[in-house]
Amino acid sequence: MGKIFDKIPPFVASWIQKQHIFFVATAALSETGHVNLSPKGLAKTFHIKDEKTVWYEDMTGSGVETIAHLRENGRMTIMFCAFEGPPQIVRLSGYGKVFEYDTPEYNELLPLNKRQPGSRSVILLQIHRVETSCGFSIPFYTFKAERMRLHQYLARAEREDLKTATCKLDSEEGATFDSQISEKGVRHYWAVLNKTSIDGLPGIQGAHKSKTLFDRDIANKEWKQEMPLVDMQQSKAAAVSAITSWVDPKVLVWFLLGVLTTSLWSNLTGIVVPKMKACTPSLVFYLQGHTTTMGKTFNEIPPFVASWIQNQHMFWVATAPLSETGHVNLSPKGFAGTFHIVDEKTVWYEDMTGSGIETIAHLRENGRMTIMFCAFEGPPQIVRLFGYGKTCKIYPPPDMILNVITGQVYEFDTPEYNELIPLDKRQPGSRSVIMLHIHRVGTSCGYSIPFYTFNTDRMRLHQFFAGKELADIEAEASATDNGAKQKDDTGKQHPVSDKGLKTYWLVRNKESTDGLPGIQTAYKSNTVFDRSIASKEWKQEKPPTDVLQAKATPDIAKWVDSKVLVGFVVGVGVTGLLSNLTSVVEKLKAW
Repeated sequence: MGKIFDKIPPFVASWIQKQHIFFVATAALSETGHVNLSPKGLAKTFHIKDEKTVWYEDMTGSGVETIAHLRENGRMTIMFCAFEGPPQIVRLSGYGKVFEYDTPEYNELLPLNKRQPGSRSVILLQIHRVETSCGFSIPFYTFKAERMRLHQYLARAEREDLKTATCKLDSEEGATFDSQISEKGVRHYWAVLNKTSIDGLPGIQGAHKSKTLFDRDIANKEWKQEMPLVDMQQSKAAAVSAITSWVDPKVLVWFLLGVLTTSLWSNLTGIVVPKMKACTPSLVFYLQGHTTTMGKTFNEIPPFVASWIQNQHMFWVATAPLSETGHVNLSPKGFAGTFHIVDEKTVWYEDMTGSGIETIAHLRENGRMTIMFCAFEGPPQIVRLFGYGKTCKIYPPPDMILNVITGQVYEFDTPEYNELIPLDKRQPGSRSVIMLHIHRVGTSCGYSIPFYTFNTDRMRLHQFFAGKELADIEAEASATDNGAKQKDDTGKQHPVSDKGLKTYWLVRNKESTDGLPGIQTAYKSNTVFDRSIASKEWKQEKPPTDVLQAKATPDIAKWVDSKVLVGFVVGVGVTGLLSNLTSVVEKLKAW
């Protein structure tokens, strides 16, 4: 399921260059410091310099965690995973350097006319470990287009900075900004929001002081949100089809019914249909882009975030050891029904067997974990759930010390695991329950995340581990005393079957990359796996389009569907509009 290299092999390099998104994880060294996890989109921002060195153009965002963590300890992991084609995960681990905007290194790697709007720094990674793993649980997605929202937002901010610029043609320093910083500009954003990390570590140090002018062509470019040609053609065809299909007697009847209902209601109650109000100045101000919020923070999961999370098809998890030389881990998680929200402060997920055991090992050592969701479809959004995974000290004001148990690892066949996941409800390869008690929820814009369309869950991991569970079941059936004879204390004897899942846990999941303890009891369990789950044929199926559409818009009755309801609403709206116009005409006549 996994291979390790000390440099990027050619086949990995070529595969990386075809991906549309990557993910970055870093962590502070403090036991109470946050682990950060960030998605990175936008074409042509990631570069392979050589087999041991990569770098990417870091865009302005509401946080500065990556830069702050790299300044403190340098540890970083960059991950790619396949959403299309054969399954694959690649992690690049090493030590990173930060080159801020307008430093010599930044300027050399990114000439002025090659920068993205809002370009903040260059992050360069010196690689010492390349790891590939299966990616058997990553859902199938179809890439649609780059999202241009971040470009639009930051190009506008750069234009605000350019308004305060003065061009000193006689100066050897070239074009420079004056001493005043626009409050709506990028430099002000860096100075105010990017100075320190969540934990108070230093972030941006010099970029906001730079006097180098942004590129006017880039800032003034119209960054349109474009869809691929095929999607545009499909969209136009769908629009024509929709218009023609909506012109039928049902719509007309319900339109008239809406008109009559509104008139009757007005006559019976004497309530006049309210007039439409103009946009408030604050709304207009927001629409002009001057008050866009890129990030918000909560101490628990708000209801609107909880409902949004439940609609996502996958999530990502990041953990890190405390050692300055320890590896930061970043893992994607798929499969419907494996993530659960207990309440606004507690979540848990069913942890599936993999070639690594980093998450469990890191939680046993220090408990820090971040779970992230990001929107591939619909409005942009990123949500991060921060928590600790063992008893740890936190220091809320005023100088209070609290010992808080905020998360746990419950291995296979522990009482807590069995209570949360009954035998017949488990996924094949289910290894543990990871529970997180949350102390911070962060939302951010997600303006740079590409558009993907979800297709279906990938069943390859289920198929792989169902076979291993079945091997354990068959071995147990042929030698019922096998579990009783195993040496639990030493673990020297293979539990149940050499080809089974428990042997996999013993051999592959005993310790992390850095030697921290991982699985401790699951491989010793005498509990037999569920034969009905292990024997199930886990087919790779793609849901039919008509089934999905039927679920999205159920046919309540032949005459009560979305079309007639809209016809009714339009009838109500037209009546209200006519009422308003009549009132205006009467006032004009009186005047």
